[in-house]
Amino acid sequence: SLRRVWNPKPLHTWCRNENDSLLLVKVPKSASSTAAAIALRIQDWHGCQTSWKHGRASELFGNRKQPSFLLAPVRDPESRALSSVFFHQISFHRGRGNNNTPPDSYLIQHLARIKPNYITDYIQLSDDVIDTDTVETIVNSYDFLMVADRMDESIVVLSWIMSVLIASFLTMSSKLGGSWYYTGNSCIELVQPMRSDGLDQYFASDEWRASHRMDRLLYQVANLSLDATIAQIPNFRVRLRDFQMLQSRIQQACGNETHFPCSSTGEPQLDLARSSCYLRDFGCGHSCIDHYISSL
Repeated sequence: SLRRVWNPKPLHTWCRNENDSLLLVKVPKSASSTAAAIALRIQDWHGCQTSWKHGRASELFGNRKQPSFLLAPVRDPESRALSSVFFHQISFHRGRGNNNTPPDSYLIQHLARIKPNYITDYIQLSDDVIDTDTVETIVNSYDFLMVADRMDESIVVLSWIMSVLIASFLTMSSKLGGSWYYTGNSCIELVQPMRSDGLDQYFASDEWRASHRMDRLLYQVANLSLDATIAQIPNFRVRLRDFQMLQSRIQQACGNETHFPCSSTGEPQLDLARSSCYLRDFGCGHSCIDHYISSL
């Protein structure tokens, strides 16, 4: 009952080249780098001044008054939490030494420290107690919630909502840079999260489900709202197919010309990245993408 159809909100009704008009809440470990790349592409193509950073929405955008477009990605709370633990504890700080397959007990210890209803708290625009009304308010306050696990569909829907060409949403996959992350000093190899029967049992426990009940509800509502909006878009499957085909072509055409802060072998290459990316590892390969699109 909380789901909604995301209404069209054409660019000309909110996009400005001064002050902040495209507002992205960059939820950690929720495809937030992809969302930031898309926001920067919109700024580059259409001149919409963009504000995006890691930070709670209530602190960043709680008092927005001018016309704007408020956007955030949401992700399955279990996948997001596990990704966060593997990034911070296993990859970044090398928890458990160099063991890339830490025991369930170690992972559960850190999963239990995840703030209850982390995503809902992160993107709510107030500091109210989190309940079902909070989820309803979020869904009605945002102009779109991208579903991280359904990013291609989300991008096509976002293009329809903004009434802009899908080409302005094209980005290069960060996987081209390998599984490396630049820390500011060196490149670290990212360990991919792994699920086990023990973790599945923990995620099914009363403790976890109670602590993240509103996040699970928010994720469900975001998916249902995405489905409801897709049903309103003419020829959506054709649009999605065309986008995925174009996305695949630019990966092939621009792969060798796209440089991330870390090379595919884990060597820092900051000079190459600065000429290839908008910022850090966001929107890398954008010049090549634009050249390829202009040649079509």
